[in-house]
Amino acid sequence: MFPNGGPLPHIQTHEHEGFYVLEGEITFSVSVKVIVAKSGTFVNVPPNVSHNFKNKTDSLAKMLIILAPGGLENLFVEAGEEISDPTIQPTPMSDSQMKKFVDVVSDYGVEIKRQDCLNLFSYTIYRIKFSDNIDKLKISANQVIIMNRSTEKSRNKKGERLESIKRVHGQKSSKFTTRMEDYLEVISELIELKGYATPLDISNYMNVSPPSVTKMLRRLDEDKYIEYTKYQGLKLTRLGKNIANEIRQKHSDLLEFFEMLGIDGHTANQDVEGMEHHLNPKTTKQLRKFLLFLKSKPEVLSLFQKSSF
Repeated sequence: MFPNGGPLPHIQTHEHEGFYVLEGEITFSVSVKVIVAKSGTFVNVPPNVSHNFKNKTDSLAKMLIILAPGGLENLFVEAGEEISDPTIQPTPMSDSQMKKFVDVVSDYGVEIKRQDCLNLFSYTIYRIKFSDNIDKLKISANQVIIMNRSTEKSRNKKGERLESIKRVHGQKSSKFTTRMEDYLEVISELIELKGYATPLDISNYMNVSPPSVTKMLRRLDEDKYIEYTKYQGLKLTRLGKNIANEIRQKHSDLLEFFEMLGIDGHTANQDVEGMEHHLNPKTTKQLRKFLLFLKSKPEVLSLFQKSSF
């Protein structure tokens, strides 16, 4: 991290982020707390906490950044530019690089504060490729150098993980999306609860604007998942009902499994929400098989719940 380098205040909605200062001194702002971290200091930032950091000294600083769960490092690979020498301070991002970064960052669950001021800051993201003889990745985010040391085995696992992420993101271009599933699920629940569903109800439960709801309803109607006439209500088609029922069943199975693990209902519901959209049919089949097994072997479930591991 070069002198005066550091990102804008931001929030990561998924990851815990740990910072271990290797050399120099870095000043962290975590929520309302200011931490002056010298070499050997570890700073942990949980999800959904605004934070930033800056090298306020005249000397180069280095730190190790740890993310759990992993995945956010791909932001730098996707939005960064390769450099040949991380010891030379790079030039600020161009307007096109800045736009690319702003467009990509939200896909990784990162919220940047004062986004309208981005162009006033020298915010630069660079990356270097792996070399054959140096197992080290250096990423500079506004002159922050992240070093990731791994064995050949763990690097292979990371490669497999990246391929998995690539496949999942490749599915986003498909005609049907998880957001559409959310709509069908909410519509189904409303119809079961009230006997009907209105755009206003959907807007309230999904916390989206009425125009956005209308736009999605028209899309679902065009794709034959619902029958929708403006000001006359809507109903699910057979195709829409089948998808909504499938999502509901997946949600129910996951919730039952989490509760068997001893997770309280509130936490289980929070964790399960959204997971049902990403289960492969093979995974769903095996999960249901496992649930039936546990129900048929209450002594096994009881043994697990009483264990002190």
